[in-house]
Formats: sequence, C-alpha cells, structure tokens
Amino acid sequence: MGSAGVAEPRERAPMGEMYEIVARIGEVIARRNLPVFKTKGLIAIRAGLSLGLITPATPDDPVKLKKLRDAAREVLQEPV
Repeated sequence: MGSAGVAEPRERAPMGEMYEIVARIGEVIARRNLPVFKTKGLIAIRAGLSLGLITPATPDDPVKLKKLRDAAREVLQEPV
C-alpha cells in the first residue's frame, strides 16, 4: 500500500505466448463467424489442453505450444 493507505496499481504480467495464441484463435473464430464452443472444443481435444484455463500467467511450455499451434492449424485451416 502507498503512503496514504491506498493500494498501488500492480504491474500486469506480460502475456505469455500460449495466451496470445488462444487470443488469436478467438480472433480467427470471430472473423470467420465459426461456432465458438465447438471450434475451441475441437482445438482443445486435439491439443490435449483446456483453452479456458490458459491465462496470461500460464507458463509457456514448448511441447504444449507446439500441440496448441498444430491443433489450431488443423482445425482452423490457417496458422495462428
């Protein structure tokens, strides 16, 4: 807390690459007007990850990143 008893704003953690990929997946889904839950569900199943649990603080894991990119490319038919 600051000197006046007011909480100081915390710095935001930089977005991780996994989080950025999930955001780009959402952008592609919106741009192409795809069904959100079905499309994200297919990507999640193929990647073996729950997209809803990926936050800006989620650590980037090279193996998971590759699985997520590959699954998104397969389902969306374009790179993310």
